[in-house]
Amino acid sequence: MRTQVKKRFYKILKVSRLLPILIGLLLSLSSAVTNAQDSSRFKILLRNYRFDPKTEKMSLSNKYPDTSMQEAESFRLIQFNGPVTRAQNKILKEKLGFSLDQYVPHHTFLEKVSPEQLNEVRKLDFYRADIVYEPAFKLDPDIGKHQFVTDQRKTQTGILLTVVAFPDASINQIAQQVKALGFTVLSITNEPQLKIKRLQARVNNAADAGAIAAIPAVLYIEELSEVTLNNNITQWVMQSNVNNSRPLWDHGLQGQGQIIGHIDGPIDMNHCFFIDNTNNTIRPDHRKVVGFRNASGNPANDHGTFSGGNAAGEDVNNDALSAAPNGNNGNAPRARISHGNLGDLDLNAGGGISFYNYLSQAAADGAFIHTNSWDPKNTNNYTQVSADADRFTWENEDHLIIFGPDNAGPIRPGSNAKNVLVVNATLQNPNQGTYSSGITNF
Repeated sequence: MRTQVKKRFYKILKVSRLLPILIGLLLSLSSAVTNAQDSSRFKILLRNYRFDPKTEKMSLSNKYPDTSMQEAESFRLIQFNGPVTRAQNKILKEKLGFSLDQYVPHHTFLEKVSPEQLNEVRKLDFYRADIVYEPAFKLDPDIGKHQFVTDQRKTQTGILLTVVAFPDASINQIAQQVKALGFTVLSITNEPQLKIKRLQARVNNAADAGAIAAIPAVLYIEELSEVTLNNNITQWVMQSNVNNSRPLWDHGLQGQGQIIGHIDGPIDMNHCFFIDNTNNTIRPDHRKVVGFRNASGNPANDHGTFSGGNAAGEDVNNDALSAAPNGNNGNAPRARISHGNLGDLDLNAGGGISFYNYLSQAAADGAFIHTNSWDPKNTNNYTQVSADADRFTWENEDHLIIFGPDNAGPIRPGSNAKNVLVVNATLQNPNQGTYSSGITNF
């Protein structure tokens, strides 16, 4: 009996000695999990880098020496210990002069700061870390890797870049610096009233983009997109999928009183869908087109006329209110259009106007819905056209931007914006029952 008691005692003693070790291991494991979660929560998510500026700052500093404190002002990624509250926002804007208009996940803002501002922000109890905005951070990693589909783009020499500047920069000065590096500037988008400044440049190879990124006033560089046109639609297919049955029209929903923003090739203003026989001058009381922007002076385009007709075309001789309306009238035949030429936009080689600009001008004409039957085929990355769309919808919450992508492949720029509506999938009559492959991935 004594022997059994002793054995039990020694077992309990051994277990009791192991408990502190087990508890220590569990605590260490819990701490490691917590630290990993914290590190993930504070990672800065750039297009080409993901890192915690506090725990990984030393390795980045070794690779990219921080010389910004030797300058009067520098661009830095400044991270806080959580979402910035209204009270903290007020301190940063009113006391430190921060703009807080360039947010980067997580809890980080890209700011132009003086040494004095940097010293002051580091004293705040909600400050966490900061790091210089390195030239390497400005480069899209897919530069030089795109596959193009049009003959025009395939025959372009070198690599075409979109160079985005900080809003307070002089884009003309940056253009001179790019030229001084030996590169060609193709066009400049200078819209200070919209805080948009960018240019297109031709370089010899992908490595040349790094030289432009070293210009302090450059915010980001990506390869210029290649825009192609998309569109297939029939009004009765959308409304009922019963031949010639249009219940929306039957209930009086024909787009009356609405203006649609339309960006595409120039509309043929002499087409029966758009002509105003009384006075065909573009004006607010024109029968069909209240605004028309064509800075490039391009001729009328079949696709623009087609897609505009699908949206709001109305036969001047057989309008929606006539006894025998034209069955090919658009989906909203009583609506009108504010048109912008797609070829003017700086997402095309040589274009010098932002997507945001033409959205804003359509809005000024009274448009709240904006239709776009096109997308860049060379990438599925989030690019400047996507950023323009998201900024516009953020600042104009009652507006809807619609994209009609092609019926295959991944979702592409514009369509991959966070706040747009993307519509595709069905084929044209009589094959509307045969669904296309649609968007295969996001």
